[in-house]
Amino acid sequence: MFPSFFEMNREILLEPGENSFFSVDLQEKMVSETVSIFYHPNNKQIAEDILKNERKHIMFLNQFYKVNLSPEIIFFLYPSKESMEEAFKRPLPHAQCCFVPIKGDVSLVTLTALISSKSLNQIMIHETSHIFFHILTGNYEVDNISQVMPLWLEEGLALYLDSRYREDMQKIIANRLKMLNENNTDYFPDLMDLYTYFNRLDEHQEFGPKGQMAYAYSFFCVTRLIYSYGIDNVVTFIKALDPEKNINEMFFSFFKLPLSHFNETIKKLVLNADERMVENFYKENFKNVD
Repeated sequence: MFPSFFEMNREILLEPGENSFFSVDLQEKMVSETVSIFYHPNNKQIAEDILKNERKHIMFLNQFYKVNLSPEIIFFLYPSKESMEEAFKRPLPHAQCCFVPIKGDVSLVTLTALISSKSLNQIMIHETSHIFFHILTGNYEVDNISQVMPLWLEEGLALYLDSRYREDMQKIIANRLKMLNENNTDYFPDLMDLYTYFNRLDEHQEFGPKGQMAYAYSFFCVTRLIYSYGIDNVVTFIKALDPEKNINEMFFSFFKLPLSHFNETIKKLVLNADERMVENFYKENFKNVD
């Protein structure tokens, strides 16, 4: 059993301060097993929906990873973008922003109540997948802007998993490819460098074009890795990761392929994409996703 979040880093969670994401707007609390949610009284219905659905997402991720984790997860459901900005002490680009700050053993999900009901499950499984990734790999933060585990693997996997709640994946694939092709003259993601948080890749704009490209490229990298080696092998690789070991050496040892070569292969794939590739990529990876 994971330590109670009341016993660990309480000052980070529940006491407003320099290192806290708590807000005075979070006046109510619900608890179900290991999941807690703090919310504004006006957002009781969405808080109930989150609590109910999160159990389902935890069950799915346990099945995906073949584990039996019961992580203590805390949701901070801010009533507005302004409330979340006050808690984060910086402006945010839009009300759809969601974060899973890495704070020791605390599993915290931050989002606003302005997220549409249509997007809620997709966002929840995406953010909960980050929690499972952090626990299974021993991932930790460096200088508040990066982490020791490769973000392309973590974010790409989260995007792969949240696709089960997205509509029209074929169109989404086409749009992600279009973005990568239209912007590749100025910048293109490189798996060797993707450790900095994607929302911080653009110096003057949070979640700017570089970050969006990094998300898209990570999606294609992880999806292709799963297609080529199978879900079970990729999951085994993730569970074997060690933050004290070199990711390039671990990747080569497991897949018998240099990470740099894999990077170039995926780059060529996405930069030479056409309508037929989009259709095939969708059929190979997502046509039969629940």
